Amino acid sequence: MNFVLVPEGARTRWTTCAALVAVLALTSCALSPGLAVHARTELMPHVDANLRAIPVTAELVAQLRDERVQRAEVVPTLAGSDAASYHLGVQDRLHISVWNHPDLGSGQQGAASTFAGSQASGLAGGMPTSAPDRLIDDTGTVYVPLAGHVRAAGLTVPEFRERLTTALARYIHDPQVEVQVSDYRSQRVFIAGQVRAPGAVPINSVPLHLTDALAQTGGALVDADLANVRVTRAGKSVVVNLDRLYYSGAQGANLLLEHGDVVTVPDRQSQKIYVLGEVNQPRSYVMRRGEVTLAEALADAGGPNTTAASTAHIYLLRLDDAGKPLVYHLDAREPASLLLAEAMPMQAGDLVVVNPTPISLVSRLVNQFFPVLSETALIRSLTH
Repeated sequence: MNFVLVPEGARTRWTTCAALVAVLALTSCALSPGLAVHARTELMPHVDANLRAIPVTAELVAQLRDERVQRAEVVPTLAGSDAASYHLGVQDRLHISVWNHPDLGSGQQGAASTFAGSQASGLAGGMPTSAPDRLIDDTGTVYVPLAGHVRAAGLTVPEFRERLTTALARYIHDPQVEVQVSDYRSQRVFIAGQVRAPGAVPINSVPLHLTDALAQTGGALVDADLANVRVTRAGKSVVVNLDRLYYSGAQGANLLLEHGDVVTVPDRQSQKIYVLGEVNQPRSYVMRRGEVTLAEALADAGGPNTTAASTAHIYLLRLDDAGKPLVYHLDAREPASLLLAEAMPMQAGDLVVVNPTPISLVSRLVNQFFPVLSETALIRSLTH
């Protein structure tokens, strides 16, 4: 089956061909009454009967490239809290050191440093014993001797240190407190899809950006579609084009992640274009990363068929953002038009059709039509 688009000025010379197509269709139906083709109209976009092909010009190509740049500059955003500062949470472990009071601290490092400070100040005493790091329990508090249960969940490390210092000040003169997070357990993001090691990635005191999270999973696979990475937060999703970052250096695409975010990296099967008609290798092609032009699409399909293709009638079909079909017409007979094809940007879902020449179309119709007449004549000769 050939997909032929007829330009407005060439309808008259195609009248004979259309008549042959009609005769051939009627004859085929008569010979094969059991065969029928049912179109699934519910899947087809509405096509205006007066749809006209838009000539590919330098002005059109410039406009399409500008629109592509404007879409790429849109920075996706998700509402969230101040993710730049780490907030403590349940199951985080804290290393607490209180100067000159090793029994109040935790961990070998804090105890040893406190003992060294005591020796330097002339205080007597043996080597202090080591205590384990403090765990933020399910109530969101940490138990510290003298201070009791101190609220920690939801606070930053400086805020917790200040609260603990205030609690100890009732029993110790001018307490010197140091707090560090020894084990980050409360916050994580989840990475799924086309990455080497999908799963949970912990968040620590260093702000976790999207590229950092992907790197911690081993990086994206070869088939990953980095132009359509989806980030979901609190039931809302945005699509992030990481190709903008890798190919154009657009830092705005590197979102700052927060606890509970889900990152999904799809495969590239949705990034297909279709090249049909009179080309040497008509089929679908997965777009390469970066920019793909009309000239590259035709070259990947082996180029137009030298004996049957009408280079004056190359069409690019696509749906706009509203689902309205658009048809662009390229007359590639002139060398300058090849430059336009090299600059014409493609996008996922585009369909390229190269029309046959009138001679090749008529030849095919004749080759299909005359065998039918020969078979009819043979049947008549046998029945008379």
